[in-house]
Amino acid sequence: MKAVPSCLIFCCLPVAIALAAEPLPVCPVASGQTTAYDIVRGGNVIGRQTVRFTAAGPDLTVVIDMAASLHLLGVRVYNYEHHGEERWRDGTLTSLVTHTDDNGTPRHVASDQPMELTHLDPIPPA
Repeated sequence: MKAVPSCLIFCCLPVAIALAAEPLPVCPVASGQTTAYDIVRGGNVIGRQTVRFTAAGPDLTVVIDMAASLHLLGVRVYNYEHHGEERWRDGTLTSLVTHTDDNGTPRHVASDQPMELTHLDPIPPA
């Protein structure tokens, strides 16, 4: 089994879990709703994830932005930035585009094929 990139787990997991059981007839969030989370490591905020929802009839667009960095003695030693856009129609993921900078390593995912999510397999520890 091929491992799923970690950026997909962080970004798609909340929406995928909500929609995995069965397609939803209407959008479960209000259009224009934004949810933001602090990313905490060792009690310190190291970044932020923001998820914005835009709904129009059966269509839902989810935009995910995440940025996190680690510093040692005031010098940034790790940086992670992610931007993703998901488009859903009637509970089916119809397109996905992500751009990630994982400490200088670019990662991109793109698909415009409908994807029915029935389950997610956990990524085994490295």
